[in-house]
Amino acid sequence: MNYLMQWDGRLHHLGLPIIVFVVIVVVGIVIDRWVTGRIKRFAARTGWVGSDSVVTTLSGATTALAVLIGAANAVAVSPLSGSRIAWVNTVISAASVVLITWMVERVVSGVLEAYGNREDAVVPTTTIFSTIIKLTIYLIGLLVVLHSLGISITPIITALGIGGLAVALALKDTLSNLFAGIQVILSQQITMGDYVQLGPGQEGYIIDITWRNMTIRSLSNSMVIIPNSTVASGVITNFGRAKKELSFSIPMHVGYDSDLDRIEALIKAVIKGMQADFADKMPACEPGIRYVGFGESSINVNAALRVYEFEFQFEMRHEFIKRMHRLLAKEGIHIPFPTREIVHKAAATADDGLE
Repeated sequence: MNYLMQWDGRLHHLGLPIIVFVVIVVVGIVIDRWVTGRIKRFAARTGWVGSDSVVTTLSGATTALAVLIGAANAVAVSPLSGSRIAWVNTVISAASVVLITWMVERVVSGVLEAYGNREDAVVPTTTIFSTIIKLTIYLIGLLVVLHSLGISITPIITALGIGGLAVALALKDTLSNLFAGIQVILSQQITMGDYVQLGPGQEGYIIDITWRNMTIRSLSNSMVIIPNSTVASGVITNFGRAKKELSFSIPMHVGYDSDLDRIEALIKAVIKGMQADFADKMPACEPGIRYVGFGESSINVNAALRVYEFEFQFEMRHEFIKRMHRLLAKEGIHIPFPTREIVHKAAATADDGLE
């Protein structure tokens, strides 16, 4: 009988904390769904690019935050002693800071990534910037957690300052690559997706820039990894700067007996046909055809083609040569081989000299 009375007393004391906890959690779930719904409607109306990351983060984190708030309020009205309540509140406060830090990091990283992927972005999305942002947010969150636990952060900041000098001296080359990468990105001379050429065997599309190196994907689909300091101090040819369209020429040779106007018309017809057949690779523009000189056995002409991407030129060059060769053969136009006249003079004999 006494046991049942004690159990009823415990239920009586725990009833109010449980009710407070359940009510706050339910309110948090309602607010969670209401807020995410409002954000989705706002994003659909305004086209906000960072809405996906915000909705994904808040949809679960808001409910978790409501659980922590409900636990804190439930403990406040519970029959626990003052010291235990203080200890539980300290743990809940630290957990809340960790959760909020995670929420802030996810939202900020998602929004910056969404804006960084835009063509008019001031700072493109790269591993180096995303890593710096994440480390900064988590470091601030760690300091707040330590402060909430009653740990003085002043000695930690002082130690980080003194230790940072020693680390900077020991990691001089690493820091050189780090700041070189930041300088390259902020200069906006190159960005993700550009086709660049740094030297023999060092060309391709920029895939990523980390805190130490730049990763380039070559046309053979291999990865070329170059230190940031080398990129910052070297000569870079950026084929993707300003406009990605690229013009290239294909040299040809026609015989001296050819009708040059007819040859020019045939070349234009081939290029126009390719522009229609490969509209996703070649823009519709007037072909550039120029006769450039008199060769030993032919007249030299250059056919200029324009493509959207650097790597398209190889396929279009291949296609142009096939079509042009087929058309010239059909029209009966001769492509001259190199010819040279050789005059052979026989050496005079002794008998010829006596005569």
